Amino acid sequence: MKILYVNAVYWGGGAEKIARQLYFSIKDEETQTYFIAGRHQKNVPKFVSVIYNSFLQRAASAVAGIINHNILFVTFRARKQIIKLIKREKVDIVHLHNIHGNYFGLYDLQKIRKYCPNIIITMHDMWLLTGCCPHGMSCMKWQKTKDCHECLGNEYLRKGTKRAAVYLKCKSHNFSNLGYTFVCPSKWLIDCCRQSYLKNEDIRLINNGINTKIFYPCNQSDMRKKHNIPSDKNIIMFSANKINSPYKGFAYLREALMFLKNKEEYCLLLVGKNKANLLLPFDTLVVDYVKDENIMRELYVAADIFVVPSMADTSPLTVMEAMASGTPVVAFKTGGIPEIISEETGWLAEQGNSKALAEKIEQAFQNKEELNKKGIKCRRHIEKNYSEEAMIKGYRNLYIEILQKNNVKNNL
Repeated sequence: MKILYVNAVYWGGGAEKIARQLYFSIKDEETQTYFIAGRHQKNVPKFVSVIYNSFLQRAASAVAGIINHNILFVTFRARKQIIKLIKREKVDIVHLHNIHGNYFGLYDLQKIRKYCPNIIITMHDMWLLTGCCPHGMSCMKWQKTKDCHECLGNEYLRKGTKRAAVYLKCKSHNFSNLGYTFVCPSKWLIDCCRQSYLKNEDIRLINNGINTKIFYPCNQSDMRKKHNIPSDKNIIMFSANKINSPYKGFAYLREALMFLKNKEEYCLLLVGKNKANLLLPFDTLVVDYVKDENIMRELYVAADIFVVPSMADTSPLTVMEAMASGTPVVAFKTGGIPEIISEETGWLAEQGNSKALAEKIEQAFQNKEELNKKGIKCRRHIEKNYSEEAMIKGYRNLYIEILQKNNVKNNL
């Protein structure tokens, strides 16, 4: 069995982590894996084939994407490189992850499937379902293709586009009724698919999974000493690749922090890029984006709670990583997050309600013994439902099922 993984980039957040996990973990004596990334990054391993390596190549694709709201229709370079690898290595399954990112064209997949008909697409957000938005936010016009022509933008896409209906119709033409298999990491995203042009497609639920041998509980006092984190404060942790992203909701957390009583008892541990203008009335520790997962685990352990005020999220790995490290989570009821967190493992507040978020944060610190018990339950919950082993097993079974099904068809 030969599997080709395709993603916009190699290094990055959730989609990139999942693609890397699969590339390394699926590989064994009977399975060979390959990886193609759309764009060049620093320190990309040699086994990764990169489509747009040079600055001029990346710039040209970026300009083409900007013209059409980060959507490309045809990319001869990407198509040619993917087909070349499929033919050379006799690939059995092409497994796509994020295909938005100005490197892959909407019409490319129909050409690629002629050389490898077994196509799996893992959806990490709503981009396939909307005209051009990674998340629909409060807009529901994507449910009917024709309605997107009235696109006015949403909380993230501030400016609308008259071509949104064109993009969505093009997606519908190129991704539906063609026998592709779609994988969603949350029931919430499956529900979104069932309200879209993908409603009749083969859609599977495979939960994201994390390596519980990397993320695990250890001594909190030691971790606080190692990273110079106060031992006499209630540590609230927030992490995001881009802190200012409206999807991540840091503005709501900042507002919630202003509602907290006894502010001198708290310290915010902030991890990520693009530092927001804090101006907070209590201690704040700022750490740049951390690529090393062992260091992230140490920071999760050092924190008392991990706060996720996301306004759009599908199945965030950070929530699972924190919980696997024994750190309970306070979050908004957004997307697939409530599927991961329960009353036994954390606290949920209504989306966008900063005051309710502040109340949940204060509630978390009312009983330290209860907080510790939740931490233990968090670890058990992730081991049982969101381990890397469970995710790998789910995908491996899917690969085998698809190949067996198509072998039967070919023998008829």
